[in-house]
Amino acid sequence: MKFYIFVFTFLEIIFLSCSKSGKINSEVIARINGENINSSQVNKLIQQELYDELNRIYDIRNKALDSYIDLRILQQQAEKENLSPDEYANKYVTRKIETFGVDSLYNLYRLGERIIFHDLGISNAAKDTLGEKLTLKYNLRACIVQELIDSLRRDSNISKYLYPPKKPSIDLNDLLVFYRGKTDSKVTVYIISDFDCNKCIESHPMYDSLYVNYGNTVKFGYINFSTIPTLAQIACCAANEQGAFGEYHDSLYNQKHFIDSLSVYNIAKQINLNMDKFQSDIRNVAIADEVDKTIQKLIERGIFATPTVIVNKRLIYNSNSYDEISHLIDMELNR
Repeated sequence: MKFYIFVFTFLEIIFLSCSKSGKINSEVIARINGENINSSQVNKLIQQELYDELNRIYDIRNKALDSYIDLRILQQQAEKENLSPDEYANKYVTRKIETFGVDSLYNLYRLGERIIFHDLGISNAAKDTLGEKLTLKYNLRACIVQELIDSLRRDSNISKYLYPPKKPSIDLNDLLVFYRGKTDSKVTVYIISDFDCNKCIESHPMYDSLYVNYGNTVKFGYINFSTIPTLAQIACCAANEQGAFGEYHDSLYNQKHFIDSLSVYNIAKQINLNMDKFQSDIRNVAIADEVDKTIQKLIERGIFATPTVIVNKRLIYNSNSYDEISHLIDMELNR
């Protein structure tokens, strides 16, 4: 626990600090031939990792806080009756069982089909065995106690002052970006992805649904990112030269497997591109260079992972969460 507190404090200082003197952000951490290297220069390269780490630590602290709140509200209620928390919980469980009966509660909490874990294997609990009875007994108690805690939470005045880390601001205006949606919107959603990334492929349907639901009100920008320029990225740029970025981009992701030259050309034919121009643009070194420049600029700005989602320059922590992304979009639209 001390380690987590130390790491959180250290990262928070690096990432969020805004000291009056600016000493932390301008701290000299290296020197090369007389030239100073400041911490702010290095932090910029790892701002995505720092932000992700801060969020992971925030999740740990938030879960611990919720657990402590549950414990305290149970203790407070027990103290009113001069009981320990266990005594109070047992009293509530007993009263619940006497009122509704064990069988009704088993059905209510769907405890009839429990699974017991044995080392690396799993098996259904054998009916009417001692193991099954013990399992169901303690699972039933756990369900009733959780119901009690949920009820106490609803009746309690709880204020939480633990907030997630502030999202870093990342400017992407000077990169190779393909836009669609409401291009004059005050809200821009950037999706940085890689055609060879499994998570990007899995997340594409969710991003597509975001575009379907917000395309009339939000500007969507798509940025291709990988270690080096790939054939799929260059082909997507070539399709854009014929005004077919969106259709080609989506078709590439819908392949759901490694994209080779055959699939690149087949998709171009399927969407009726001018194949002579398409082949010429794919061989255009300037297009590949532009893709490479964007990759290098992303690395310089601390973007390494895909998929990455940025809403109005603000980095999204869980890029696979429709709820988190749409929540920030709604907030920005309502500003």
